[in-house]
Amino acid sequence: MSVSVSNQTTASTHDSTAPADPKAKTGAQTSPGPTTGQQPGVVSFNTPENTFGPVFRGQQPLLQGPMTPRGFGGTPSLLSPQNDASLLGTAAQHQGLLRKMKGWFSPARPNPGHCHRPGIGKPPKPDPEPCRPGIGKPPTPDPGNCGPVFGRPDPQYSRRSNDQLAEQLLANFDAFRDRGTQHITQRGLENMASRPLTGNLAVDQNIRLAREILRRPDLMQGLDRSGSTGQLDGRFTRQDINAVVGSDNPLKYQDDKQLAQLMLQNFNALKGGFFSSSIKINDLKKLAAMPLTGRPQTDSLIQLAREVTQRSNLLNQMDNVGGRPNDGKIHKDALRWLSR
Repeated sequence: MSVSVSNQTTASTHDSTAPADPKAKTGAQTSPGPTTGQQPGVVSFNTPENTFGPVFRGQQPLLQGPMTPRGFGGTPSLLSPQNDASLLGTAAQHQGLLRKMKGWFSPARPNPGHCHRPGIGKPPKPDPEPCRPGIGKPPTPDPGNCGPVFGRPDPQYSRRSNDQLAEQLLANFDAFRDRGTQHITQRGLENMASRPLTGNLAVDQNIRLAREILRRPDLMQGLDRSGSTGQLDGRFTRQDINAVVGSDNPLKYQDDKQLAQLMLQNFNALKGGFFSSSIKINDLKKLAAMPLTGRPQTDSLIQLAREVTQRSNLLNQMDNVGGRPNDGKIHKDALRWLSR
């Protein structure tokens, strides 16, 4: 029967001794296939002692040698406690770096319960009415802190000259002067400029005029300066405004410091004589009394002498600084000091 044949075949296979073959020491032996009529092939693996991992023909085991506290064959093991701690520390460092990078590249969410922080979230909206002249809506008084805001230049009044504005102020003097006085102050101009436009042509013209005058500090000083002494007294009288309007001197809106600088620049031309070291006040007054010649350089000196001699307060300072008091001479040191 077929069963007995199978048992015999199996027994003969186990009882038979394999022939000596040099290849049997290093790997597996395979018998020929069933087509040759021989017995089925047998596969065997010879595993060396104290090896780790599979062994293939022509290859050495991955790790050899006996087990030691440091690994196989004296080689440090990747699974040792020391390496485990180092690997865990490296992983923790990588996780911390990833968290930092996530914080760098992730947009911060603004906290709705707190006020805006600079550089985070939406930028703050600009103040529509900041407390600086010339910026914001014209003109609205600030009820809190910084006084009136006079706004941007008026499209009509900003084109007018200083003389035209001074003439209009003189023509409407009573609308600007302080109650019970015969002069105009800066506070009165600010009060007028702070009023909103009413739609009344005459009233709105005064409001716009006050706003434009306050935007011109040179005009403010020219109107404030006393017509007789040239000193700033904080009041605009009719005489002061008339003196400004009636003068044709282009230097009338220059302050004392600017006039001292011009005197210093033209010192040699004004002192007269090569060996002279000062400007004589009498010579300066004679030059101021001369008519204009039509020569630009000479006429500029005449205009400078006229404006300086009309300001008695400034002329007195030039006389008494850098030399003997009231000696009638203007020295360079005095002009340097006044032009600072």
